Amino acid sequence: MTCIVGLKTDVGTFMGGDSCATDGTELVIRKDAKIFKLGRSILVGYCGSPRMGQVLRYQLKIPRRPVKMDALDFMVKFFVEKVRYALHLAGMLKDQSSNDSVEGNVLIGYRGRLFVIDSDFQVAEPDAEFYCIGTGAMVANGSLFTTASCGMSPEERIMLSLEAAEKYCVGVARPFKIEVLR
Repeated sequence: MTCIVGLKTDVGTFMGGDSCATDGTELVIRKDAKIFKLGRSILVGYCGSPRMGQVLRYQLKIPRRPVKMDALDFMVKFFVEKVRYALHLAGMLKDQSSNDSVEGNVLIGYRGRLFVIDSDFQVAEPDAEFYCIGTGAMVANGSLFTTASCGMSPEERIMLSLEAAEKYCVGVARPFKIEVLR
């Protein structure tokens, strides 16, 4: 139950998220954000267990990217392995037929690009200027698609997409937060 929105532009990478946590029957508005910066170069947004977000925010050790290594190569070969290790140490992984997995997805903004880490730790780079995760993703993606040529600022587009997700999806609620990497 979440909506995380990523948008890359010429002026930076933007990420927005809601503040709702729910177990299906109880709704809690949390103060701890589902989106945050890791250092000065990585934006993170997550959907799934708030514990996963805490591990990523406070326990993940960011690896150094080798000089001249492509960002996707770095994400696949180094970054996702550190994510997996941090979640393993925190007891967050579940074993499905000897394949580690976690309940939730992670959206990463890095070096002007967007990456998605799925529950099985595969890394994808969407071929679009935006991408959303969580239960509100389809509505938010539709909003971002329709506002692409409207002349709105990135922040306005993200807010509108989150408002649409809140209106049409259970488990998406304010306050909305936006982070930017320039």
